[in-house]
Amino acid sequence: MIGATLLALAAGYLLGGLPSAALLARLRGADIFAVGSTNMGAMNAARHLGWGLGAVVLALDLAKGALASALGAAWSPPGALPVPAAAASVGAVVGHLWSVWVGFRGGKGLATTLGTALPLYPLGGLCSFGVLMLLTLLWRARPGGVDRAVFVTAALYPALVYLSLRGAPTPVALTFALSAALIALAVALKHLLAARTPRP
Repeated sequence: MIGATLLALAAGYLLGGLPSAALLARLRGADIFAVGSTNMGAMNAARHLGWGLGAVVLALDLAKGALASALGAAWSPPGALPVPAAAASVGAVVGHLWSVWVGFRGGKGLATTLGTALPLYPLGGLCSFGVLMLLTLLWRARPGGVDRAVFVTAALYPALVYLSLRGAPTPVALTFALSAALIALAVALKHLLAARTPRP
């Protein structure tokens, strides 16, 4: 189990870190880290490099998170706690936030987080995404409103994941809730650091 967990964590990190936005921007002759919010996310790509490119980045960020979780689930021994699946999901989000492929820079992790949730706890992931969208619509006009929406959603994320797994054995639900808490902490930290970093 330990070997599978470490393998899943590493594979998740390397998959999640694949810099789709940076690579696609380079094909357009642009540096994603030098435009807009300077993060390699779908929204930044869409706003400054075209909505079509942003949609492709979004799809790829979702896909790499989902693939990481699916691989982790495949490496989880039958009947055992799905620790490798949980580790892969955490690794994928951390990889996207701080990618080894681009000097430990990255995006803000929202699409990749949703992607990791889809194979493991889709209802929890989709409910959390809905909460984020609702809060963003309510608060986007206020200074710091989008970041506040992310922080509140991050705080709720582990509970929403746990509640979405009510039919699962309690240890399984707790395993995924713990991994969701680690993901939420990493995403909140990246948003906090990004808010405090001056833009070029």
